[in-house]
Amino acid sequence: MMWVQRGVNSIVEQPWKIHLGPNVYLDLRQEAVVRDGMVRNLSRLQFRLLHFLAQHLNTPVSTESLIEYVWGQTWVSRDELYVYISRIKRILEIDPTRPDHLLTVRGYGYLLRTEPPNYIPNMNRDG
Repeated sequence: MMWVQRGVNSIVEQPWKIHLGPNVYLDLRQEAVVRDGMVRNLSRLQFRLLHFLAQHLNTPVSTESLIEYVWGQTWVSRDELYVYISRIKRILEIDPTRPDHLLTVRGYGYLLRTEPPNYIPNMNRDG
C-alpha cells in the first residue's frame, strides 16, 4: 500500500509509509508508528507483527500465521503474542482499551484497519 499526498500540481509518493488513519502511519524506514507527528519506536518483534498485519490491511490474520511469520519454527504461546499485541495497541491507539485500528477477532486472530468503522460485526473492540 502506498500513501499519496496530492497537492495543486504535485503527487508525492511515499512507499515507506503505510497510512492507517487521518494522523497515523507505520513508518517502514524508522520501524515506528507516527501519530500526530510524534514518532513512537517499536521493538523489532513489534515492528514485524505490525508490518505483517499491515501487509494484510482490513483482513483478519490468524494467530498461527502471526506466530509463524514473526517467530518461525520457535514455539511461542498465544499468551506471548497477546502481550506483544497489547504493547502495540498502547503505541498505536489513542485509547488501547477501545482500539480503532488493531482489533481482536475472537477465536481467530487480529485485524488491522485503516480507518475506524462505526460498527464492526464479530470483532472485539475491547482489546
